[in-house]
Amino acid sequence: MVTHAIIPAAGLGTRVLPASKAIPKEMFPIPHRFGDKYMLYPMIHLIFDALYNVGIRNFCFVISPSKEKIREYFKPDQEFIDNLIDLGKEYEAKVLKEFYSRLSRCKISFRIQEEPLGVGDAVLRGRKFVGDNNFMISMGDDLILGEEGNVYKKLIDIFNSRKADGVVLVKEVDDPRHYGVVIGKKVSGSLYKVEKIIEKPETPVSNLAILGIYVLKPWVFDVMEGMREYRGWELTDAVDEMAKKGEMLAYKAENIHRIDIGRVETYIELFKNIKL
Repeated sequence: MVTHAIIPAAGLGTRVLPASKAIPKEMFPIPHRFGDKYMLYPMIHLIFDALYNVGIRNFCFVISPSKEKIREYFKPDQEFIDNLIDLGKEYEAKVLKEFYSRLSRCKISFRIQEEPLGVGDAVLRGRKFVGDNNFMISMGDDLILGEEGNVYKKLIDIFNSRKADGVVLVKEVDDPRHYGVVIGKKVSGSLYKVEKIIEKPETPVSNLAILGIYVLKPWVFDVMEGMREYRGWELTDAVDEMAKKGEMLAYKAENIHRIDIGRVETYIELFKNIKL
């Protein structure tokens, strides 16, 4: 079973300034259908929904001190719903009612990353929350849509059926220099056994780019603790070390749509593709 998730959302968002100075990038609005109309959802709300839909009920959000707006958003606000109803905004109230109903079925926790020490450090802060449970990592500024079925469920199914130590989502890209990349041996179809992971290689030796969604066994935290003495270590370094000691798999996704709000160009592209 995979019942826990860590959502790192502590980054400074320097590539989407100045907006990210006022609003956490994870709260940037994303057009998304509710019923028969589009509404604007915070990105992190949609990530929560994607994980909830595959059975996750325990969520640990890792935020920076300046991102308390994320914590506030995940607190049910009945008074606001009542005000919407009084204003005749029944449809809008229904969206929040559904969201709050889901929150009531979950355990929500927050951890603070005081300094920008990277994603690996952020994930490590969720260790006590996760405990001995298998867990999923999903970046707070990255959402994957599309593919037949559900790519989040697919990763969990592979993790369970193969009894792997971890599974990471990858996609073939034209320019891998901006990503962590996987070097691996094909096991079958779209599945690879990870042999090595390189973070943002200057000279790419693979075009299998990591998309920031992982399913991992909790012993990865022991690996992370051993890396604390090394300045600048990353989550991909810990997963690379896991691949040397156990079975780490990579699932190559096809026909997916990635919503990446970490860069201005990709955020603009999102709105170009929306058909109202």
